[in-house]
Amino acid sequence: MNCVIFFQISNGWISALLIYLQLINACFSTKPSEAERAFVNNMTRWIQNDNIKVQVSAYMLFCPAQDLCFGDQFRRNYSYTQEESGHSCSYCSCSEGCQRKKNCCPWRSYMQSQNSTPEFVSYTNQGVSKPSRFHNVTLDCRKPIIHPFEGAIQRYFMVTSCPEYFNNVDIIEKCERSEYVNDYEGYRPVTSLSTNETYKNADCALCNAEPMNSLKPWDINFHCKTLEEINQIDSPDKLQQRLFGPSRTCNILFVPPSDIFQKSMKCFLEKDTKRQCNVTGMWKNYDADIENGCNSDFLDKYMFCESRLRILLFKNIFCAMCNVGNWTTDLMIECEKQIYLGGGDLVSFSALLDVRGIHSKEKKQLKKCPGQQVYDVLLNKCHPIVCESGMRYENSECVPIHELVGQYIYEVNILIKPLTEIFEAVDRIHEIIYALKTNPVISKNLCFFAAMTSDELHFTSEHSSGGDIALYALLSISELHSRVEVTDQLIDLFKLKFFNLSMRYEVVFSGNSFRSLYYPGLNQEPEIMYQNPGYDEDWFLILHHTSLANIGKCMHTPLGTDPWSIVAPVTICTKVVIHKNETRIVVSNYTLCFVEFDFCVESEYFRESRDKKRVEVCLDQYMGGVRAAYSGLLVSFTDEKILSAVSLSLSSLGCIGSVVIFLIFDEGRYLRGLNIIATTITLLIANILHFLSGVLSFMPWFCRTVGVLSHFFWLAVVMWLTVSCFSIFRTFTSMRFTKEDSLNSKKRFLWNSFYSFLVPCLLVLTNALISTFVLQDDQYGYSALTCYISESKMVLYTFVIPLAVMVVLNVFMVIITAREINMKNSYRKNSDNDAHMVPVVCKLATLTGAGWFLGFFHQIFQIQLFSYLHILITGSQGLFIFFAFALQLITKRLGKRESERDKGTKSITF
Repeated sequence: MNCVIFFQISNGWISALLIYLQLINACFSTKPSEAERAFVNNMTRWIQNDNIKVQVSAYMLFCPAQDLCFGDQFRRNYSYTQEESGHSCSYCSCSEGCQRKKNCCPWRSYMQSQNSTPEFVSYTNQGVSKPSRFHNVTLDCRKPIIHPFEGAIQRYFMVTSCPEYFNNVDIIEKCERSEYVNDYEGYRPVTSLSTNETYKNADCALCNAEPMNSLKPWDINFHCKTLEEINQIDSPDKLQQRLFGPSRTCNILFVPPSDIFQKSMKCFLEKDTKRQCNVTGMWKNYDADIENGCNSDFLDKYMFCESRLRILLFKNIFCAMCNVGNWTTDLMIECEKQIYLGGGDLVSFSALLDVRGIHSKEKKQLKKCPGQQVYDVLLNKCHPIVCESGMRYENSECVPIHELVGQYIYEVNILIKPLTEIFEAVDRIHEIIYALKTNPVISKNLCFFAAMTSDELHFTSEHSSGGDIALYALLSISELHSRVEVTDQLIDLFKLKFFNLSMRYEVVFSGNSFRSLYYPGLNQEPEIMYQNPGYDEDWFLILHHTSLANIGKCMHTPLGTDPWSIVAPVTICTKVVIHKNETRIVVSNYTLCFVEFDFCVESEYFRESRDKKRVEVCLDQYMGGVRAAYSGLLVSFTDEKILSAVSLSLSSLGCIGSVVIFLIFDEGRYLRGLNIIATTITLLIANILHFLSGVLSFMPWFCRTVGVLSHFFWLAVVMWLTVSCFSIFRTFTSMRFTKEDSLNSKKRFLWNSFYSFLVPCLLVLTNALISTFVLQDDQYGYSALTCYISESKMVLYTFVIPLAVMVVLNVFMVIITAREINMKNSYRKNSDNDAHMVPVVCKLATLTGAGWFLGFFHQIFQIQLFSYLHILITGSQGLFIFFAFALQLITKRLGKRESERDKGTKSITF
């Protein structure tokens, strides 16, 4: 029972498949109309020989717009809708030379009496043409390619030998040899513009007495296994290596120039076609004349398209006529959008190679920078100018290495941003997609289309408003074309200018792809996902469309590789690469902002790397922002830098003064004095290193050394503040008020020094190890441009967070200490206690390092006031310590300070 059911289901599928094939045959081919059939019947009515009449009628009906050997008026005019590769018939000839190519029209010598011949028929051109001097020269049907290839490559008639009278052995050998080592010119065909003969190479033309100035070399269509291999060929040496080297990965297909007549040059081998009647088993009405025509030596390939994915090639039209049910209704004139499903090693990444172009090199030197670089006055460095893969820098712009390319995938990523509150999303998107699908340029090459949004609620709620729409499209262009011209054309098309969007929507291109790959598991095929590149969030898919009309050239699009080009200005512009460790970069809302320089770049002019470590920016947009920012800096002369310089100078003077005073008046007898001396010396070194970091970016190795030391000493400064706070905290919170001796102070100072330098050492080492072995930074985590930590994440983990913890701990200890002092003074019933606590708290506050919080607030809220306060307070740390502690020590030792009232209690002076 199961077998019967299966058999019935299978028959059902077979029937459906046959119906489907008939439908797509009707859709994918153009057949003569009834009016055209009536025209052909009327034009051939005069032919008395039934066999000739069938032959001529078939050609006039299915192979229109060509000479049928009966004069210029005996032809059917027809405008083909497809390119020549889609025409069902090739070309039969009425000339004497057709015997060399075996494509003579079978009826070319047919004549009737004058009385039975209508006036529009002429026999005057038959058999009267003068035989060519090549009449007896053998033609070879060859594939114009260097290395053997079994795929469907068009063959052409070529002369491949020298005449017997020619006696130059060297030229004969060059013409007739089968292989040419390290010389692709030996394989390169040439066509004579004077005789229209095509030769295997220039030597074959020379020995056949062709004038060299009349030869037209064929174009070079370069094919490699990967697009990257094509793009790397920029010199003759690399070209020879790819073609003839040990690891041969490329091939050359030679293409006839567009300005020569190609149709009569094309040929095929009989073995590549169906050359017998009824091999399909569909021929219904046997006809001996048609069978004889199929069995003759007449070669004129006929292409029958069963479907978009299946094309049958017949030796001639008569073989096609005897392999279909009814040739008068089943044969077609042309196949629409022919699909090539060839195999072999000749892959689809091809480029029309301009051999002369690969010899030229850019030699222009840019001002202030060597070679192909541009000077960045803000970062004080030279940026190498880069171009997209497959392009080179020439005459101040990026130009394609290869003038024309073949199969290429173009990816479009655009955003439609509403400018008003009301956004009729779904209706508008359907309207846009319909317009794109019906645009002739887009529809011809469209593979896939999708519309998305970042917020599902905008399209699921009844009252949706706001929200951006993302449109993603994939197009495949297989014809030879210019990447730059196609990119510009697609940008113009996808700007959606044919909609009146300017008042309601903003159309923005993205230099980053919306497409990403998700691997569900080991050894599983990747799945395509769509993400918002600005936030790494998944898009919500509204609708999508796959073009069945272009499935043939789209089906080979590689999944997971990048053989395509993103349609955006950043793809074809000259670019510079900016690493995020060089300056603070924020990518948000499809905009790239250089925070320190206060300028931004739109999404179509930049591309962020997948690891988020660098950005590629169009040179014009970046340098425009640099010039504007630098002009602003020249006008203001950077108030922050001036304030920093003044504050650090005063701080350094305060540090020096504090060290001198404590060495003279304290003599290192007390722990508090030793802590102050160590803190101010460390702060002085940190200030000096900060000065050096601003002037040493031209010395990379020294700059990185300064970066390591700056990281270490600024952490050490805050650590010494923490140690000082802890010493005071311990003093006023301990129940033991024993007098400290000199030996005990020095021992505790050594422990304080150990802690103060150990923590910074561990953090510096952590940054270096993680940057080197985890982040793969060969500069050990310190930038030669900023003279500081290179990775922003490592700045957070090895500086900001540890410093914040220490400052919070300092503030806590100072608050507890101030409370203890206040409680002890309250026991004395001092009426002046509150006024006395104000200077105490101020002096303790200088040891907290709380000014760093102002810097944190500036980074979070981007309020300039916080930046000024941070520079003023933190930068002047040494000056505050001088006034709070060193100056007090002077007044005490000189006896200018009043004696403390209660000599029996512990002094609160410290």
